[in-house]
Amino acid sequence: MVEEGIMEGDYVVVRPQPAAEQGEIVVALIGDEATVKKFKRKGKSIKLFPANPFYSPIEVTEDVTIVGKVIGIIRYY
Repeated sequence: MVEEGIMEGDYVVVRPQPAAEQGEIVVALIGDEATVKKFKRKGKSIKLFPANPFYSPIEVTEDVTIVGKVIGIIRYY
């Protein structure tokens, strides 16, 4: 998520919540793997978009759980 200011090695600070608002960056579980994506809703469809345009968005289904909203980052130099 470099395009969103989250660099490799950063720690994300997450507020646990089961839902998100349009355009928020969230942590989601897909199976047992966590991912950080931008939340977008269009009608009844919900998709998680990567910051990198070379990757495809993920359609939210029962297999995807919103863990929480990213509210900050911690970066060590």
